Amino acid sequence: MSLELINCWRCGIAVDIEVYKKRVQRKIPDPDRCADCFDTDKAMKNTWTWVHPVLGKIVCIPHKGDVDDEFRPLNKAGRLYMPGERICGMKDCVKRTHQVKYANKLVADPIETILALAEAQQYEKTPLVKGN
Repeated sequence: MSLELINCWRCGIAVDIEVYKKRVQRKIPDPDRCADCFDTDKAMKNTWTWVHPVLGKIVCIPHKGDVDDEFRPLNKAGRLYMPGERICGMKDCVKRTHQVKYANKLVADPIETILALAEAQQYEKTPLVKGN
């Protein structure tokens, strides 16, 4: 196998380029998916259907593999599979449209810095904006 990798279009896991080329030769639909995403598509027949009080009818696809202690799906390597929050509220739902990626953490000043700047402005009449 080669060291060239592509990313699975569904979950972002690395897929070997040789595996991708073989799938293209066999004319498999969506060849740029990892093995876990192929397994999920095979299990599409087993779904949960329920009615949310606000969102209405929701169809979820439960993960068929292992889960961690917080009931989040794991792939065959033991890593989180499709990490993120789900709009349906089911932690093990693997329907791509229900997934919300984790937000990037913002880099902000600690509260002590903000309070110190506010206090300095009150007593010394210095501006709150740094660099002025």
